[in-house]
Amino acid sequence: MSITVTMPDDIRGHNTKILGPFTFRDLVCGAISLVFAIPVTIIVPTTWDNKALIFILCCIPGVLSARVKVKGLPFEVFMLKYIYLNFLTPKKRKYKTQNKYRMWVEMDKRKRIAKMSKRDRKRYEKRILTLSGKHPIYK
Repeated sequence: MSITVTMPDDIRGHNTKILGPFTFRDLVCGAISLVFAIPVTIIVPTTWDNKALIFILCCIPGVLSARVKVKGLPFEVFMLKYIYLNFLTPKKRKYKTQNKYRMWVEMDKRKRIAKMSKRDRKRYEKRILTLSGKHPIYK
């Protein structure tokens, strides 16, 4: 004999409703889209049919931001990331590393050269030129 118990839904999926079926986010995004869309439709000199179309087109981003989640992200965050990745950054990124060992060797070499006397420094430079094949005697 088994006992069956119904489990409540996950609390993280719950959004508090403020006014009817709308959350606070829905109301704020709707208000922002109306504040933007109403002046635009008033300013544009055209027929009423076109003004209605312009009003709807101006309200679409606000409504999408309020109600739509793409891949778990709010619409505006998803669009910002999409635009950044696909249009503002290069398709092929160069892989470039910093060789810390080489940097430490160069710093150590500079310190040693700075500590050398003038005569030792000239000998060192002559030896480096000889080893690299850029000494005047090789020309």
